[in-house]
Amino acid sequence: MYKPASIFRLGAEGRVTKNFMLRAGIGYYGSPAQNASFNDNRIDISGGAGFRFDNFYIDLAYIHTQYNGQDLFYQLTYLDKNMNPYTITQLANMQNSLNTAVMTVGFKF
Repeated sequence: MYKPASIFRLGAEGRVTKNFMLRAGIGYYGSPAQNASFNDNRIDISGGAGFRFDNFYIDLAYIHTQYNGQDLFYQLTYLDKNMNPYTITQLANMQNSLNTAVMTVGFKF
């Protein structure tokens, strides 16, 4: 039912000036589903900037996430003419994209 899954993340941050930094990253999250009929791995791509001053700082970040999913839309059970049950199942395949932006403000005292 489940298998080992791999997670890989890579990121970097660089100081552009004394008070300004840029950062970027990527993450891959493998699926633990053993018999998935679709690719349900997740990929995150992120970027950000940071401003540092003597008494406060501001960080901005953006993450774009892509993943696929599959949900059971409906499942109906009927009886055939010999009174044997049979089931009709409808699955919904979804392609998801999620965007997140975050801002953090901090004060030093």
